[in-house]
Parts: sequence; C-alpha cells; structure tokens
Amino acid sequence: MARDVSFEGIKRGALVTFKSALVKGTDENKLVKMSAAGTVVVCTDGDDVFGIVRIIDDSDKAASVQIDGFVEDYPALHGSIPAIGFAHVIAKTHSSVQLKSATAGWKLHRVVKSDDTAHLCSFEL
Repeated sequence: MARDVSFEGIKRGALVTFKSALVKGTDENKLVKMSAAGTVVVCTDGDDVFGIVRIIDDSDKAASVQIDGFVEDYPALHGSIPAIGFAHVIAKTHSSVQLKSATAGWKLHRVVKSDDTAHLCSFEL
C-alpha cells in the first residue's frame, strides 16, 4: 500500500465560530483577521493571518474558522516561498499567502511543504 505525506488533522481541533459579515459561497477558504471582539474579516494585503474560513452560516452572520492545525496546498505568491522551516505567514490578498523569512516580533509558522512552481505551500497556523 503506497502512502503519501499528509498533515491533515494534526492539532486541528473544532472550528471556532466568530461573528462576521462574510458571504456564504464566496468567502470560504479565505484568510481572515480579527477586526473587533469576536469578529473576523477577510485579510487584505500585508495582514498577519489569524485563520482560514471554513464554513459560513446561511444568514452570513457567523463564520467557522480554522485557527490551528496544518493548512495543505494553500495558494502562495510566486517567488516568496522560503525554504522549509519557520516563516511568517502574511496575507497577500484574501486568497493567497506570502511567506517571509523569520523577523523578530512576528509569529512564526512551520512551513512543511513549498512548491514555487505550483505556487502552493503547506503551513501550520
């Protein structure tokens, strides 16, 4: 039986629900940041990533967000993927990330897979 590398489910607990004005069918799998107490909004260019929206309530008043665990094969900005190890995960638009080398004062994330040709990376939130 052949197996492939997988980080699915590691440290990933239940999704956390926050207030939001995100739109069901449009904003799933986008990067989010905190905007107010208990409220998330879609990241803009340069924002520190808080989590990734996985489910949006039918009324568009609440969003379930993945705030820990691994994210596999997420779109990344071409030319910005560092070597495997620790890096900063910064939003580059709401649906792709830019990874920067470690800098004091920023949260470090484990980068476990990077493919600059396919513009994808896998990292830990």
